[in-house]
Amino acid sequence: MNLTNAFAEIARFLDLKNEWLLNHLSGKTFALQRSEIELSLEHNKIIFGFLDEKGFQIWRITDFKIENEIITLDLTRDFEKAREKVRLVPRVSASDLSETIELARLEKANNIASLLIAEKRAAKLVRVSLNEKNGRFAQIIFEDSSGRQIAALADVSDIVTPENFLSIAILRLARLENRKKKPINEIWILADKKRAKNLQKLHTLLCENWKQKMKLWGIFRKEAKA
Repeated sequence: MNLTNAFAEIARFLDLKNEWLLNHLSGKTFALQRSEIELSLEHNKIIFGFLDEKGFQIWRITDFKIENEIITLDLTRDFEKAREKVRLVPRVSASDLSETIELARLEKANNIASLLIAEKRAAKLVRVSLNEKNGRFAQIIFEDSSGRQIAALADVSDIVTPENFLSIAILRLARLENRKKKPINEIWILADKKRAKNLQKLHTLLCENWKQKMKLWGIFRKEAKA
């Protein structure tokens, strides 16, 4: 192993990301910032230092392999009496993860809206968005053949309870009813077959006024009778 070239290649790879997961062969994993990793070339040795639960560790790199955005390091110290093999895996930052989740949910929201419009062929899509609080709900507004606007709500996180789903729908409709321009007085709750069944049970407990304003729509099937 050419130490100068190896050192440059390892350093270049580590500088690509700011957050890493250090995996030991034992299965232990430790999250690291790039600033918590030290790499140096000293006395014809590549020295690798990192922070873990035992404190700051210093080892010598004897070999390495970079594959599929993961670097594997063969380490030794104490005159080669101690040996270790570790992997450094790029860690998705909280901000990147949040953005990825939001994009996936928005794509799902648009797919659901497309299904709805395809089913109601005379309808026209007005708007698709995620709710601002946590992005768990697709907020859809469409117009029917008469030009009347109708709201629709779908859970794009797949973790919302039926009770919370119905509560959010009521709050959403209440806000839309009170807007000055084109108020909306009807909301459709979009859900798959299993969730629609649970929502139907709660829907029957609503007062007649809310029953008329809220309709259940099973995704991939015809409208469920309220």
